Amino acid sequence: MLYVVRIQAQEKVRSLWDEMLAEAGALQDALGENGRLLYMSRRHLHNEASLVVHVVTPDALAEFVSGPLARLKDITGVWLIQLFMPKFLTVPKGAEHLPRYAVTVKVFPSALAQVYGKIASGDWPEGVALGYVAYTFHLLGDCLQFSVFARDEAVLSGHLRDKVRRIPGVLNLTMGRIVETQSLLSPAEWQRFTEEHAKSDPESRLAGYFRK
Repeated sequence: MLYVVRIQAQEKVRSLWDEMLAEAGALQDALGENGRLLYMSRRHLHNEASLVVHVVTPDALAEFVSGPLARLKDITGVWLIQLFMPKFLTVPKGAEHLPRYAVTVKVFPSALAQVYGKIASGDWPEGVALGYVAYTFHLLGDCLQFSVFARDEAVLSGHLRDKVRRIPGVLNLTMGRIVETQSLLSPAEWQRFTEEHAKSDPESRLAGYFRK
């Protein structure tokens, strides 16, 4: 199971980010065989840092969050978002170095599957690459989240407005820029993780995906 753990820091997000990075090894040791810390990210104009983690059970994550994670010095709140049916795509070479954006979509319930499918298989403009799409159901109405790499923010915004927003069933969407991303796995560890994940879950949509 994949979760985005959003960790609020009020006015001390840089201090929290640095502490999370410095304590990443100890946090992974505390999680142990119950999961794997994958990467950290930070959204523009948000006093929070996000930790993406793969866990074997929800209770393992709850124990981790309420224990070692909660003891971070500058933490003031936690928000857990599960990624349901995450579909990760192998982005074109070089795209991982482009600016990244997270998009949250409000969808009419009867159109969920169709909207998910159209986003996952959508025809994206040149210079834009889809990273992943997943159901989240994290707020009443906010049902989907996807991440894209884009060379030009104006091109991405135009595509979201003219194409994605007009998919039948889409009620609204919100785009936010990711200003910082830090992998917590080496390329070799990513290789082992995705191979092991594919073996344990033959239908895995994570297999073959690598994030810088």
